[in-house]
Amino acid sequence: MNEMYPHLVLALSNNFVQKKGRGGGYKNTNKDEKFYKTQIQKLNSISEAYSKSKEEYKQYFEPNLIFKIKLSDPVSDEYFRKDLERAGIRVISSAPSKEGYWVAFTDEPEFEKFQQKLKDRPSKKNPTFVDVIEDIGEIPLKEKLSRSLQENGLKENTFEYLDVEIWKMPSDKYEKFEKGLYKLVKDNQGDFLDTMTTVSFHLIKIKCNRHLFLKIAGMREVARVDRPLQINIESEMGANIEDLQIGNAPNKEKPGILIVDSGISEHPLLKSAIADRTVLPSANNEVREGFDIDDAGHGTLVAGIALYGDVGKCLGDRKFKPSIWLYSAKVMYKADDEDRAIFDEKSLLENQLKKSIEWCVEEHPRCRIVNISFGDSERRMVKGKRQFRIASLIDELSFKYSDILFTIAAGTNDMIGYDEFPLYLTKDTEEVKIIDPATSAYGITVGSIADFKDKKTVYSNCPSPFTSTGPGLQKMIKPELVDYGGSHNDLVTVNPKWFDEGRLFTATHGTSYSAPKIAHYLARLKDEFPNASRNRLKALLLSSASIPLGCEVLGHVDWNAIDENVLNVYGYGRPNLDHSFYSESNRVLMVYDGEMSLGTINLFEINLPEEFLSKCGKRTIEVTLVFDPPTDSNRKEYLGVKMEYHLFRNLNIGKVQNYYEEIELDKNNDVVPEKIKSKEIIMQPKISLIKKGIHQKSSRTYIRKPSIDTDKPLVLAIICRKNWYNKEDYKQLYSVIVSFRHEHEIDLYNKIRIRNIARAKIRQ
Repeated sequence: MNEMYPHLVLALSNNFVQKKGRGGGYKNTNKDEKFYKTQIQKLNSISEAYSKSKEEYKQYFEPNLIFKIKLSDPVSDEYFRKDLERAGIRVISSAPSKEGYWVAFTDEPEFEKFQQKLKDRPSKKNPTFVDVIEDIGEIPLKEKLSRSLQENGLKENTFEYLDVEIWKMPSDKYEKFEKGLYKLVKDNQGDFLDTMTTVSFHLIKIKCNRHLFLKIAGMREVARVDRPLQINIESEMGANIEDLQIGNAPNKEKPGILIVDSGISEHPLLKSAIADRTVLPSANNEVREGFDIDDAGHGTLVAGIALYGDVGKCLGDRKFKPSIWLYSAKVMYKADDEDRAIFDEKSLLENQLKKSIEWCVEEHPRCRIVNISFGDSERRMVKGKRQFRIASLIDELSFKYSDILFTIAAGTNDMIGYDEFPLYLTKDTEEVKIIDPATSAYGITVGSIADFKDKKTVYSNCPSPFTSTGPGLQKMIKPELVDYGGSHNDLVTVNPKWFDEGRLFTATHGTSYSAPKIAHYLARLKDEFPNASRNRLKALLLSSASIPLGCEVLGHVDWNAIDENVLNVYGYGRPNLDHSFYSESNRVLMVYDGEMSLGTINLFEINLPEEFLSKCGKRTIEVTLVFDPPTDSNRKEYLGVKMEYHLFRNLNIGKVQNYYEEIELDKNNDVVPEKIKSKEIIMQPKISLIKKGIHQKSSRTYIRKPSIDTDKPLVLAIICRKNWYNKEDYKQLYSVIVSFRHEHEIDLYNKIRIRNIARAKIRQ
């Protein structure tokens, strides 16, 4: 084994402001007069229906005039919003893609102004925002209902608990609407139980019958209606294990993981590491009976893996030594059917999750890693969908609390049987896609791999048949990581029924159990680097990941061009925790933590030793970037700030800066100056794919000596630009890692250290 070294510091060489673009106009679509007459008729129909709504609800509130606009061409969120506003229309929610629709809000006088714009368009010569409008209409009831409610609506004379999401209207309008809705619910024998307001949505928990449900779902103000989330739990008991060496409680300074789940039982292998627990009360401040007893068992299964990582290995060694703390927030309970877990029917899960995080932040400063091993299989990410509520909340909480890290299970797909395994995982169908909250931009989403057997073949590191796949919102790389989650009940963890059944362990499977493995790795990293930023911890773990052999079952054969099918299943691969901890003689990590203003570029120069290029064997250059921008699910671009990187060879840093100063940042999609495109090191996956998210990583592997001149540095350009976030003097935090690996054991570490000015260690 090579000698272990602390990672090197990557030194910032230059920082400069980039020229700003001026935005684009609209194209003339040459729509005929008939088109505009049709749209005006639709507006008249909306207006007539709105008048009826005013009469229907006049004793409760004045309805809001909300409708949808579908566009024919992509537009700038900022400019289109402003143009609509000048026409009397306020945008509530932008379309996340061309397939989606914009949600508009106005009142009657302003609505007439918008109608006039449509009437006047045929007489105008130059194109306007009206040219990109393809259709205008009401939002159909079906588009507001979850799959469960579409397929199986409420029955007559029965009451159910429902989550009602309200479009993010202006505060004064929403307050009047909520007050009136409360009275309407009460007057119709319903219960108004819980509310929540975030940057992206308003949410209300109600209890209602079929009559009230249809009345509420038909309101223009309502964006979506869901049944409360339920979780399926699968496990089967393993063998009885005795004579184990069980260590003492962790040192009090060790980091912790918050398990937001069904609680954690007093299992002999867990109890010494349980630091604290909380049971989230209902919206009426009642606490359900049972306190933190894990009646469902799910949280205990998750906690065993979060604490020990590989429970099966510990079992094989007969040694269990807790090295981190566990914290429990109970939000889930056993249903009457033992195979299901439910959430408090009187409370919003989103509120309980928020309170769990606030409890952790306020009372337990050493617990900063949160594992989420539940999700809503009725909310799967496909093209054209907006960000989901729980995912959106996680991102808002992550932006607010800059040191909280989330690991999230990708979810179980809806495929039945394995006849087409594994190729069904590559299909662009809703049944296999990741679920809410796995679409969170901030959370590290985790898929599952396993050693899978069929009649003739054993597959190693193969996707688990049940794992859900990406991409995520707006084609973000999701999941980012994978780890072992089992295949057919072959993943070992602690048995939540150990006392009754006399067995300490159980076998199970699911992405619910691959996610806490990543939480375990992050806690170990936090222990090793206690002062490291969240961005750095995530970057270190992502940098260590690699796509394992085994992905060939998806049809992938070309390792110089990462297949999107592989990315959608494996993300960046399975992490290697040791590689996060230290560099080696032939594997070197250079790390930078910093911040930059919007519209600026940071440049880094790295001097490579000749031996890295001339010594025969595989050589790999890799870049990992992680940042933490503001988010808003009602914007066309979910991320308020965008970042990306480009790596250049055979240029001095002054030339790179000069060429970048000649271009306008907002008007170049790839933001690479034409004059130096030939000097860019093209990496895989392509920058155009990975820059859609906040976790970015790509690499270039050379078999033969590359055409890199070691007399000139490599120059890394980090670009930061505004999407819609306009806070004055905002500084975007980020972490970047550049790593170099050589197949053979050469003294790369010391040669790079000597050739570069920055020699400080990052280990703190």
